[in-house]
Amino acid sequence: MEKSRKAKKNILIILLLVVVGLSIGFAGFASQLTIQNFNATVKGDESSFKVVFSESTTEATGNSATTGGKAQGGTFSGTELTGLTAEFTAPGQTATWELYAFNDGQFDAFLKSVTIGTVTGTALEGTTQSYVDEAIKGIKIKVNVRGEEYTATRGSITSHELAKGQGEKITVTLTYEAGSATADGDFTVNVGKILLDYDSVD
Repeated sequence: MEKSRKAKKNILIILLLVVVGLSIGFAGFASQLTIQNFNATVKGDESSFKVVFSESTTEATGNSATTGGKAQGGTFSGTELTGLTAEFTAPGQTATWELYAFNDGQFDAFLKSVTIGTVTGTALEGTTQSYVDEAIKGIKIKVNVRGEEYTATRGSITSHELAKGQGEKITVTLTYEAGSATADGDFTVNVGKILLDYDSVD
């Protein structure tokens, strides 16, 4: 009887040790999964920001600039105005084109810079290039945007807002200034690209 009790006691102790052993074993095999440096990028829809040429201050419409003086041509589509021509016969003459920049997007726009291309002249057959080089000094280009005049490239423009659904007048003027030199024949005048850069941030 005594032996039987001792045997049961020993068996109980052994079982307890096995359970403790298993507990220790399980505790030794824990692991953690960590997700960190979580980043996401939300890209804006570029089509929601749109400033285009227009004949109106209230909607994006039309395809022609209003001309004055010696100006001819001037058609636009979206953001491009092309076909501007003028025919001068003497100093003192001017050509003008008028249209609007219209904000057809979902956000307010800000004029950030105006780039005005270089004016160059090329002598046609029978004309002396050196005379043309002198005459071209009197041909000037200027751009007026809502009353602000630009005669040369200008960057870092601030506080010039064009609200969504609104337009602002743009006038391009080409002038053969009075008193300028003349050439001994015909020549062509080329004006480099004029760029008006609008941004959604001032």
